Amino acid sequence: MTDPMRRDGATRAQPVPPVQPVHLPLVLLIEDEEPIRRFLRATLEANHFRVKEAGTAREGMLLAVTTYPDVILLDLGLPDADGLHVTRTIRKE
Repeated sequence: MTDPMRRDGATRAQPVPPVQPVHLPLVLLIEDEEPIRRFLRATLEANHFRVKEAGTAREGMLLAVTTYPDVILLDLGLPDADGLHVTRTIRKE
């Protein structure tokens, strides 16, 4: 397209829209320590992941079966349940 503001008749470069990924992977982060959750969320989001957080095993198990995450990062030492128990329960669902 010719730029009407230019006297030499040069064409105007059209802006290229940013590429939007079709699907950003969803990470479910089950961790009881807030500073660790904040750090991991910031790191994952900076690398184009969506993040759902749970601070307890119970909340994490509920989110696992309702949000269908692509991957789960799980603290094995949660105060309300053992991480291995959480893994077994989610696999059964």
